[in-house]
Amino acid sequence: MIRGENSGGGGPRLSAVFFDAGGTLLEPRPCVGHIYAEVAGQMGLALDPDETHRAFAEAFAEIKARRHAEHGHLFGFRPEEAWAMWREVLQRTFERLGCDGPELDPIFDQLYEEFASARRFALLDGALETLDTLRGRGLTVGLISNWDHRLHGILRGLDLMGRLDPIIISCDVGVEKPDPAIFRAALETVGVRPDEALMVGDSPEPDIEGACAAGLWALLLDTTGWYRGPERRVAHLTDIPAWIEAHFG
Repeated sequence: MIRGENSGGGGPRLSAVFFDAGGTLLEPRPCVGHIYAEVAGQMGLALDPDETHRAFAEAFAEIKARRHAEHGHLFGFRPEEAWAMWREVLQRTFERLGCDGPELDPIFDQLYEEFASARRFALLDGALETLDTLRGRGLTVGLISNWDHRLHGILRGLDLMGRLDPIIISCDVGVEKPDPAIFRAALETVGVRPDEALMVGDSPEPDIEGACAAGLWALLLDTTGWYRGPERRVAHLTDIPAWIEAHFG
């Protein structure tokens, strides 16, 4: 259950705000399927971008569910684990498109490298403004993300490294959201209590339920109005400072 409103003047004050990365602060642009089709086309394989994106979404959902059931996590905690997971996603995506065989290996290798580059990602509208506003109010502003080792370079390329501290990535701490341990690691790093911290993310289970299980406040970034449920939510990153002001003063 999500934490409720701050209980007036006697309640805890907010000291730290943690953000998810993918879908909250940044996202691939254009979408993943379009990047797959672009790179494949450069290497001689013509794919329809929209069909490719649908195939990717189906493959990723399938592998995510299976890996969570079998291993309890998705990305893993070493570079070779991340590569194996993404190699499987790529393989299943291209199989759905009727493509298979060792001749695809150079495409897979190139795609893995492409998604290590910040040029394949863009910040959501209002990301820098929101982070700077919160930091200007004296709040600790950090990151808690399920990702592999490539995220460090992406954050650096998007000018986020100096705006986020701490940066807690699952590959570095050996645990993935929604496990409460990753939230506790962030809290211990900055020395705040759970009831002094807010988690902002776009995914109800890992971001919202995970944060609540660790005792944090939680806020869903729902830019599409797609989700249903009791989660406290905002539609835009720039709504967050006002939401915090309304709930914590």
